[in-house]
Amino acid sequence: VDRKSVFQAHVLWPCPSVDEVDLMLRVLKQNRKVAAAAHNIVAYRLPGLREGGPMVQGFDDDGETAAGKRMLAMLHAMDAQRTAVVVTRWFGVSTGVAGERDCRPITF
Repeated sequence: VDRKSVFQAHVLWPCPSVDEVDLMLRVLKQNRKVAAAAHNIVAYRLPGLREGGPMVQGFDDDGETAAGKRMLAMLHAMDAQRTAVVVTRWFGVSTGVAGERDCRPITF
């Protein structure tokens, strides 16, 4: 909780492609609470096209200054691979937006 904000992380692993990252975000936004959030910040690191080649990585701040870049730096520091993360942020939420009852696996 940051200034009454609520954060919820969504992780896709193993994530095979950038297309799956886009699909993950679209599926998450089908939830009205996620769609109405202030920000849905994305970062991902995936294997390159060639064995031993450079990682395919990227991020989207969704208006939250430098947040996606920081998430990507964390994925890099952890040497995360085949991983996509979406962090959803709601501002000024008291209760009832995120919680254990809202956490369930999403099947693609």
